[in-house]
Amino acid sequence: MSYMSRHGEKRSRPDLLVPGTLSVISARMDYLADDQESAKALLDHPGKAFVSRYALGRDYHKVLRGRLRALAKRVEERIGPLGYRVFVDSAPVLEKPLAEKAGLGWIGKHTNLINRDAGSWFFLGELYTNIELPPDEPESSRLRHLPRLYRRVSDWRHRRVVRTRCATLHFLPDDRTSG
Repeated sequence: MSYMSRHGEKRSRPDLLVPGTLSVISARMDYLADDQESAKALLDHPGKAFVSRYALGRDYHKVLRGRLRALAKRVEERIGPLGYRVFVDSAPVLEKPLAEKAGLGWIGKHTNLINRDAGSWFFLGELYTNIELPPDEPESSRLRHLPRLYRRVSDWRHRRVVRTRCATLHFLPDDRTSG
């Protein structure tokens, strides 16, 4: 993880990593498929090796990157030229705090992002853009049942770690529109 320290503030300041960035679209792509039987059959096959469920499909880097690029192209069709850059585990991006701020979930004690519907069975990707988007409400601010201390820690994280506008995007696992 030493590579993260080499990039200093670029990790928490999207405009330093990609000059001109005004908004970040944080995307979630689920890998826990609705059809659990086919995954279970593959994992239970005696002649196959046991692997993580996320490794059963295509390379998520390519799939999610392709979907985010397709989104950028659709936006360009509507508003004209768009400055953007796609990241899927390819740069020193603080993807979990960005996703948390975008309302995709909250960061649990185990440091994973948790979504109330998908748990932590998803991948994250980011689309840095040069357009200003309205920010989404963080999930943690919607979770009023959490203890007050957790909310304070979460609020501190929102103020201190990432200062940028974030929007939410969710790709369904069976969405085959691109990638």
